[in-house]
Amino acid sequence: DKTINGHLLLKTKNGTKEWEYRARVQNGKFGMYLPDGWYTAVVYFDEENGKEAAVNYTFKVKNGKTKKVSLDVVLPPLVRAEAK
Repeated sequence: DKTINGHLLLKTKNGTKEWEYRARVQNGKFGMYLPDGWYTAVVYFDEENGKEAAVNYTFKVKNGKTKKVSLDVVLPPLVRAEAK
């Protein structure tokens, strides 16, 4: 398996407000300070090849901690087309 570098978009709601966080992924891992609450990883962007993959993984941060997360992201194949 190839080690990935890119960004992961996280979303959370606090009352009626929705917040987005962009986590930097380096060597397949990310770490950042997040307030307590529920978060959903929604999109992964691979900076090496410019591909995006939809992700739907929800996790909880409580007392500044979360369980160790293992998230497999499968990038879609490259599609080439010619418009005429």
